[in-house]
Amino acid sequence: MNWLSDQIADYKIPIGLWVKFLLDWLVTNLSSILNGIEKFFIIILGGSMDLVAHIPPLMFILVIVVILYVLFKRWGICLVTSGCALLILNFGLWIPTMETLILVLLAIFMAGFLSFCLALLIGFIDPFCHFFFPFFEWAKTWPIFVYLIPPIIFFGVGLVAGFIAVLIYIMPGFILSLAKSIQTHAHKKRKEGENLFHFYGLVILMVITKTLPLIVHQSLPRALSMVLIASLIGLGGLGALTIHAINMADIDQVFEAGFAILLLSALLYYISHKKFSGLVSK
Repeated sequence: MNWLSDQIADYKIPIGLWVKFLLDWLVTNLSSILNGIEKFFIIILGGSMDLVAHIPPLMFILVIVVILYVLFKRWGICLVTSGCALLILNFGLWIPTMETLILVLLAIFMAGFLSFCLALLIGFIDPFCHFFFPFFEWAKTWPIFVYLIPPIIFFGVGLVAGFIAVLIYIMPGFILSLAKSIQTHAHKKRKEGENLFHFYGLVILMVITKTLPLIVHQSLPRALSMVLIASLIGLGGLGALTIHAINMADIDQVFEAGFAILLLSALLYYISHKKFSGLVSK
């Protein structure tokens, strides 16, 4: 038996070399497209973070409090939000926290837009549903670090690679939920005998008003967790600060950064729950 095991081990299938050859070919032949994608994300991400960094913190907090009061008409959530923001400012973590917040919101917006476009294509065509649904269900079970590998291969370590890892991490769930909702509403409207124009319009409207808010609410914690993990490959924000503090055994910084992450996570979840749960229940 040992002889047989040695024979199997000696004749290794060079899958790694084949994949490396394929990836090298792709990177070489798609370099102009990849460079264009990288420049696009650098402009969007860099511009957004620079903009937020130049807004005075107290003015930003005041604007957020006013927006929350207009949305919810409750002073409690305004006081809690302003208190958490002032505490983060006192820790000296305002800029990393704002970077993390911007990355999460941009990831949700871009993933939502791209996923909605793909879900429209998949959800209205039953053969596509049968083919893609199992794949996206499978993709949701992949270990989180698997999502870091493709962006590193094509974009190297840095801001763009980290952000794309966040997108491809949250998009399978987005696409699957949206496509299933489109398929469900489409079947219902077909039975009701809607004409073609009303059929597509009503299905899209129902998905946007009922399904999309719930998916955004559910995806915010996933996006935040992946933004923190993607700091391992250069995304930045509170995740990078926490990793650096852990490597330096800086317990004070680890606690403050970790506490800021918990505050940000709680605020995002609570605000989205209060806002989007009302939209879904209508």
